[in-house]
Amino acid sequence: MEGVRMFKVFDRDGNLQYTSEKQPGLEANLSWRPSGNLIAATQKLTDKYIVSFFEKNGLKHGEFTIPLELTAVVEDLYWSFDSEILALLCNDNTTYTQKVLLFTSSNYHWYLKQTLTFNGQQKIGKIMWDNDFDIANNKKMHILLKTGEHYAYSWIWNIDNSKGKSDCDDAA
Repeated sequence: MEGVRMFKVFDRDGNLQYTSEKQPGLEANLSWRPSGNLIAATQKLTDKYIVSFFEKNGLKHGEFTIPLELTAVVEDLYWSFDSEILALLCNDNTTYTQKVLLFTSSNYHWYLKQTLTFNGQQKIGKIMWDNDFDIANNKKMHILLKTGEHYAYSWIWNIDNSKGKSDCDDAA
């Protein structure tokens, strides 16, 4: 089978623990979720580009489709320190831009929450999540461009609701 790869999981002493099943289109990008329960990897198939999730024993646990053209390339995957956000660094070869796609999950479904776009002159050199987030559960990401420019992005979960009831509220 052409274009099929596997990955192997070793313990701290270098002993082989697990070998994954053969996966078509498996790319070199692997990122172990800090909480330790999943390994994220990218797969480029004939009709779609996906992020696949594997258990540490190599068994596939789920996937989601990346909302980009097949001409795009995922350079790397970055988990936030608390494992809640998965960031993908992508080169979009149709628009000659770099994009950082931010995904979160709920009930085993992955949602694209935000896309950060950098034009062709703004090449990303490094992305890092800040592990110094505060009690309010803020998330902070640092992006360093190859020009030396530094961008710091902060996010906080916020739910807006009201205790009032309107005439058109059928939920009550």
